[in-house]
Amino acid sequence: MDTLKIDVHIAKHSICGKWWNFDSNDPFTRIYYIDSGEGLMFVNKKKIRLLAGHLYIVPAYSRLKTIGGKDFGQYWVHFSAKIFSTIELFKILSPVLDVKLKSPGEVEKIFKRLLFVSKNKDLKSRFEADAIVRYLLSFFIPKAVPDGYGKKIEKLVKFTDVLKYIEENLMNQISVEELSSKAGLNPVYFSNSFSKTFGLSPVKYVNSQRIEKAKISLAASDKRLDEIADETGFADPFYFSKLFKKYTGNSPSEYRKKVRYEIS
Repeated sequence: MDTLKIDVHIAKHSICGKWWNFDSNDPFTRIYYIDSGEGLMFVNKKKIRLLAGHLYIVPAYSRLKTIGGKDFGQYWVHFSAKIFSTIELFKILSPVLDVKLKSPGEVEKIFKRLLFVSKNKDLKSRFEADAIVRYLLSFFIPKAVPDGYGKKIEKLVKFTDVLKYIEENLMNQISVEELSSKAGLNPVYFSNSFSKTFGLSPVKYVNSQRIEKAKISLAASDKRLDEIADETGFADPFYFSKLFKKYTGNSPSEYRKKVRYEIS
């Protein structure tokens, strides 16, 4: 885990009620601390009751369905956790999803501190926010290295240069030939190997990453839609909005409101 990189996107406290009714699959991890009341969610179809004094995690790319009901209080943070700068941590590890805290008051104080420092963008605040999220993550990480961990890492690591290139060049056109060159492989062999590893062709993977980067920008920033479209490789903001809705079921503006709990 020496290469683990944390990016904190947004942290808040919300009173969730009937409006807390979503069905999503997002490229960032969520941690919830419930400070009052009870709620309900499904993570990859697993039913999870949200209870006061408990800490919960929803790993990146999990199918999350929330069920609105009576009001309950929730501290929450959205963040990315990657190893080798490109590989989502929870593509490798399967965390415990629900932790009953021995000292919930201490975690609540830590979450309040996270809410404060995450609003600031100076270097010291970013270091502190990073440290707090790592501490919260520690509640969910298994003590022993899981079976098959090494093989999973080995399969993914050979594509780290390719994944990094994609991530850094989403605003540009990216060809299979460019990617295969980064991997040092024949284009046909590269495409077959990449598709087998990631379940998507290189072209479809790049397009999916454009949408995922847009999701993170919508969740974590106040950038205009045309700015987000441009930085994710869409010259036409209207086409970006159309494709985003096709992928997610929501317009970019609707998605931003939902993911930031700015609805009631």
